[in-house]
Amino acid sequence: MTYKNLKFKPAGDTIIEVMAAISILGLALGAAYGLSNRSFQTALHTHDRVEALSLAQGQIEFLKDKGLKSTINNLIAKYPNGEKFCFKDNDGTDVPATNDYCVSYGPDNASIYDISISYCDGSGGCAPVEVFTVQATWIAGGSGKQNQLTVYYKAQR
Repeated sequence: MTYKNLKFKPAGDTIIEVMAAISILGLALGAAYGLSNRSFQTALHTHDRVEALSLAQGQIEFLKDKGLKSTINNLIAKYPNGEKFCFKDNDGTDVPATNDYCVSYGPDNASIYDISISYCDGSGGCAPVEVFTVQATWIAGGSGKQNQLTVYYKAQR
């Protein structure tokens, strides 16, 4: 018997090699999906927060305008210690926070943000004293969690 022509020639990959390659590919794709999903959620959260900050800053600009016109004392008298209100962004008029405009802040009540401003004169145990507190509250898209952003403004009277 002659063995000189007998050589082993691989005919293809084994089933074990194919399964290992599919497993590694599945892990890589799963990790990529997880990272991209987390990145997307972070972008949504950041967008909501930036929008809330922009709305709160807009309310502070209305407060500054009232201060320049020396009507901030009238505003404080109209909304005594802790009573909440907001400004309409289309004309700058103030309305109580229970108004639909403040509850869904923005034109046509189409926003997800609740905006309120309160003033603390020191009575009733509120803090910080002689400061306007602007709060923006919203329900985060997708998660259903309520988020809140607070900005303080000390008016020059």
